[in-house]
Amino acid sequence: MHRGFLALALGAIPLTLALAAPQSPGQVSSEAFERSVRPVLAEKCLSCHGATQQLGGVRLDQTLSKDQAQKLVAAIGYTGAIKMPPAGKLPESERLALTSWAQSGAVAPPAPKLGGARAGAWPYSPVKISLAPPVAGARTDLDAFLLARLQKQGLGFAPKADKRTLIRRLSFDLTGLPPTPERVEAFIKDTRPDAYEKLADELLASSAYGERWGRHWLDVARYADSADARGLGSEGDISEAWRYRDWVIGALNADMPYTEFIKKQLAGDVLDGDPVPTGFLAIGNWGNGDADKDKILTDIADDQVDTTSKAFLGLTVGCARCHDHKFDPISTRDYYAMAGVFFSSHILPKLTPKGAGEVMLRIPLETPAQKAAREKLAVVEKQLTDERTAARKAVAQAWAREAAQGKIPTGSERRWQEFLALDGPPTLRTTMQRVGDIAGIEGVKGDKPAVSATVNTTNQAQRILTFTLPPRSVNLHPSPNAGVAAVWKAERTGTVAVEATLADADPACGDGFAWELRQDEKVLASGKVANGGTAPPLKREVSVKAGETLLLCVLPGGEYSCDTTTLTWKVGTDELTKDALTHAGQGSFGPWRFVDLGPVQRSPEASAVVAAWKSGDHAKALTLAATLPLEQSPFLPDSDSQLSAATQTQLAALERERTALQAQIPAVPQIANGIAEGGVPGTPHEGVHDVKVHKRGRYDNLGELVPRGAPVVLGGGPFKPTTGSGRRELAEWIASDKNPMTARVIANRLWQGHFGRGIVATPSNFGKLGEKATHPELLDYLARELVQSGWSLKALHKRIVTSDAYQQSSVPSARALAKDPDNKLLSRAPRRRLEAEALRDALLSASGKLDRTPGGLAYRDIATPRRTVYAMTIRSDRTGFGPLFDSADPTNSAEKRTVSTVAPQALYLLNSPFALEQAQALAARLKAHPGTDSERIVYAYKLLYSRPPSPKELALGQSFLAKLTPDGWEAYAQALLCANEFCYVD
Repeated sequence: MHRGFLALALGAIPLTLALAAPQSPGQVSSEAFERSVRPVLAEKCLSCHGATQQLGGVRLDQTLSKDQAQKLVAAIGYTGAIKMPPAGKLPESERLALTSWAQSGAVAPPAPKLGGARAGAWPYSPVKISLAPPVAGARTDLDAFLLARLQKQGLGFAPKADKRTLIRRLSFDLTGLPPTPERVEAFIKDTRPDAYEKLADELLASSAYGERWGRHWLDVARYADSADARGLGSEGDISEAWRYRDWVIGALNADMPYTEFIKKQLAGDVLDGDPVPTGFLAIGNWGNGDADKDKILTDIADDQVDTTSKAFLGLTVGCARCHDHKFDPISTRDYYAMAGVFFSSHILPKLTPKGAGEVMLRIPLETPAQKAAREKLAVVEKQLTDERTAARKAVAQAWAREAAQGKIPTGSERRWQEFLALDGPPTLRTTMQRVGDIAGIEGVKGDKPAVSATVNTTNQAQRILTFTLPPRSVNLHPSPNAGVAAVWKAERTGTVAVEATLADADPACGDGFAWELRQDEKVLASGKVANGGTAPPLKREVSVKAGETLLLCVLPGGEYSCDTTTLTWKVGTDELTKDALTHAGQGSFGPWRFVDLGPVQRSPEASAVVAAWKSGDHAKALTLAATLPLEQSPFLPDSDSQLSAATQTQLAALERERTALQAQIPAVPQIANGIAEGGVPGTPHEGVHDVKVHKRGRYDNLGELVPRGAPVVLGGGPFKPTTGSGRRELAEWIASDKNPMTARVIANRLWQGHFGRGIVATPSNFGKLGEKATHPELLDYLARELVQSGWSLKALHKRIVTSDAYQQSSVPSARALAKDPDNKLLSRAPRRRLEAEALRDALLSASGKLDRTPGGLAYRDIATPRRTVYAMTIRSDRTGFGPLFDSADPTNSAEKRTVSTVAPQALYLLNSPFALEQAQALAARLKAHPGTDSERIVYAYKLLYSRPPSPKELALGQSFLAKLTPDGWEAYAQALLCANEFCYVD
């Protein structure tokens, strides 16, 4: 890069990041056309508008004119005079696919027959033992392959880059972080012959290496932390995906053999019981919420076939879902051989009812001892429930016999009053234990959907779905149409001080809630709380009579499902939270009750009991009550205190055993998103089985049965009989030394990571629609070296970065520009812009605020100073820093990133709060550096660019600061951060 001075002018901060107009969308790719467009045309259109017949002069199996494309959009949208297909509108997904194709140019690629690419040709042939050509001046075998091509063009490598350039290049390439000024100076002073090699070893051993190269792999794995911001953290979300991300980073840092890396992602649960790596198969994008449940199953399998084949094999096997691959020797049978493996596995525990979103499989992560404790706990809890239920039924039957004599049984008075609703709204009575499968979260619920009171008895905040329960807290949730309340009953007449707080515990969704403080039916105070908000503290004095009640009510907002509300309430000396913590799981205790404010729902028989009581015929009411079914009986105790002393002792012993077992299990169970053996339970795919070809990709149009296996062109075929899904066999076949694609594909991905372009420039498509390899013999050489190293990725990294090809300068000669303008022959090192993650991390590093804490839950706030690999990626959200600076689109496997240069990028670096905060912190860091302003300018250049300033740059910086003192440092720091040299690596 040109080392020219930064043009700093008084009162202006130039941005040297080049700007260009946004590019218009391109035409639909050939792959997308084959997957989404051609099948629809073939099934719905070409019988009348194809090669043999063109009704109305319209032919749709070839590229359309602009006018024809517009007419097609109108016809399939039923917005014009002509409506197609005439039998009825296309399904929305098919209409959108054709519309997108038509609006983006309506280019119809030719459709060659299967086998257009020869099955025995490269890359389907075995990896050859490629001997380096004898080339003068080649220091390594790798260099020889490149120089042989270059010398044919009269070219050679560019001169070797200087040491400052090399350490900055290598540091960003291997770790995604800039080198410190101290490390740069140490490298400059290190005159040992192997100083550069030792630097490479040091960077490869850094934990930052896994974070950098883990992010490269996550692009391929279509990684996301959430599918949709609207369902963030819900049961249908991939909220545990971060565990997979951390596993990838850890595996790369440990230099796990690539074959193991493959096998664990496809079959870790089967191989060693670890489901976390199989998050690779569970985090796909397959349209959760589709009303067509059978299609969801086929789309999940398709996502898994497509991503697996692209990521590990560099092939678009997914293109054979509806028909034999039009370009590569992959048949529909090959596709369904692989699909059968995934149809025999599941990432969903079941299918939800039509119209509901799917719930992701949540796999517990526990030690054998924890598993044993959990299984024993289930037995004890069942025993506790059974014995408690039996004892309470016995008491209820005894009380019913007493009631049949026309008198209220002793001890049942409170339950009788609650049944008649003489004391106000009905009490919540059904006990909930381990809510969200978290020990210490207990509660009670009512008869209506959702109405509940939940107590977090633990000392930590606990997250359930989209809401968070604060430590040692009481939380209410209303029903869809009515509120829920905590009720306090006055024991004596007088004036009491009332203090309360209410806060929305579910800021991730919903629209807030309403609340009221009532004295019996009279409303004393009320308000509304916005989503995620808190009501003003409630403080007042209330005069009450003995027997009167105060109710703190939570009323549903527009979207009741998100109205979990945390409250504290003190009336006189009574504290709701304090009392509820010692009576968790009870609906009534001391002066307190939790009640459902909705209308009481009774059976006709129960209504007859109430009517008789209200008419004054108490004996009849009691006699009728004695005949009610047990589940409706007003005599069913809701407290162990109403049971015999012997029974209470027995239940208390079981409670103690339950508590001891709970202590052996994590309060918050560790859960993974992953895959398990057997098709989705409760569906036709339950269990392990082969599948039939889905003609034209339709599950309702089945063809021949295909044994599970792998693509024949790569030496695959049916797997040997297995009792499992076949994922183990598929993983072992892909990870085999004999597979011709596996080593080539990953070696090519590493090459792309270092040179910006792969030897095959389409790393996930080595087929006919992909780009031709520039140096196939070199790629075979790298693949063979990878295998012989024990599949060590770090060893291959080192072989690449220690080559002369990698260490050459990025400055081209005139001859190189003329004969190798695109640098496909590598006549010079590529000059590359920092990716989104490296750019943001470099800003944080420059400001001195970078937090290197590894792993854990993703963060959403861009101001969080952790590495960007840990920032939350949401598929539905393509706004913000990452997408602006061309981060990978997580909706699909991304083989490489686009590099755009648009005005909003410059505006972000100039004006965003995050960028300004880093500039301010950098300014403070520079001002705190000891020495003169000149020495601080030198330090700034070394910190940001790994070099000292030129005399002209130093003089310009001094002049700038002199004119803007005392505020010049912040403007100066921002200018330095916005320079091209900061954003690019030579």
